[in-house]
Amino acid sequence: MSNDFRGAIIPIAEENRDKSAFVTGSECYRFTVMPFGLTCAASVFQRLMDFVLFGLSYLTCLVYLDDAIVFGRSFDEELHRLGEVFFPVEKREA
Repeated sequence: MSNDFRGAIIPIAEENRDKSAFVTGSECYRFTVMPFGLTCAASVFQRLMDFVLFGLSYLTCLVYLDDAIVFGRSFDEELHRLGEVFFPVEKREA
């Protein structure tokens, strides 16, 4: 089973938001969260996912850029491993 993390939100620090500015017509916009179009966005997200899923990589799941592949020998094992992947995020926030 694969999950796409394109909707994940990584905030951009206030002092760095000017670096993401762009102009359309007469308006100037700055990103407040990291878009995947930035040069280093994919590698930053990869490091974040490696940190969040520490200890699960190669045993329960594989993470590459904005995708996570959770695998198991049976459907029940895969469901159990999905819980292992998604619940560590909740435990770290507590």
